[in-house]
Amino acid sequence: MNNLVFAAHDVTPELWDDFVRAAAFPEQKPGEKPIAPYILVHSLSHSDFRSETERIDATVKTDWASATWKELKDAFLTLAEPNSTTVHTNSFILLDKQSPRDRKAIMIEKTREWILPGGEKYWPLPYDTRDDLRKVTIWKRHRVPFEKVWEVSSAMLAFGAEIEMYIEDVTKEVDEEIGP
Repeated sequence: MNNLVFAAHDVTPELWDDFVRAAAFPEQKPGEKPIAPYILVHSLSHSDFRSETERIDATVKTDWASATWKELKDAFLTLAEPNSTTVHTNSFILLDKQSPRDRKAIMIEKTREWILPGGEKYWPLPYDTRDDLRKVTIWKRHRVPFEKVWEVSSAMLAFGAEIEMYIEDVTKEVDEEIGP
């Protein structure tokens, strides 16, 4: 599975090369090309969700230089969901104008919570028939050094607590009220 990397700032070949090399799968033999499961996305017209972006030959101009959080989130949902067989739908990465300077990427993690009427968290089992739950989508924003992107991405898939040290922001959105 590949991670979508949204260009929130124009991406130079040097920045992309630095990111891909640093964020690559760490267990590789000397001389092998990096395993870097990242697809650079700079506009809603992106169409290849099967091939990793190994390199770029020229600066990629982005459509999202002044995008709002809602626009980026909606773009992710629009592009990732129909391509869920080849890209992660629970997280994405942003390279912003600060990334070339601090060598960090913003990693966005999408999780879910179910809340009982009294406000307590509840984890429904498959085929749970409760009809009084509130489903909430949680978006967590992490600022992660390029060298830790692979590790944090893997931890997100396993709900790893070790990624909390990178957290910058948490947003909760009520998706739906279930029941009467």
